[in-house]
Amino acid sequence: MGQKRHSLTIDSITCNGTGGSDGDDEVFIVYQVDAGLPVRHPVRGNQKMNTKDKGDTVKTWAPGLTIAFDHEVLVTLLDQDTLFKKSKSERDGPDFLVNVEYRADDAFPASTAMSNNNGAKYAIAATQNS
Repeated sequence: MGQKRHSLTIDSITCNGTGGSDGDDEVFIVYQVDAGLPVRHPVRGNQKMNTKDKGDTVKTWAPGLTIAFDHEVLVTLLDQDTLFKKSKSERDGPDFLVNVEYRADDAFPASTAMSNNNGAKYAIAATQNS
């Protein structure tokens, strides 16, 4: 495994709508480099997000995550609702919010806005470093 030829930085993630009726999304990132194993960021915990800043909940998160890759990287946002908020049948893991794929051969958009069928609306701003 040599050094990767390209990199990008996730500059910010903005919440324009949460993915459900329980209020805040507890967001974390899972990314896959060149179809490899998924990696979680942050390794533990999450960032509470909503359409307005309040307490420890933010509208815009600046993870400052730099990812090195050769061909492409898939970035997925997931909502890790706490277990006490979910019914027994819903305790099967985090909820999908949105995802975006960045390819080395394509120009990166300054920001990518996405939504899902549960009402989640997020924008991911990324910078292509090389």
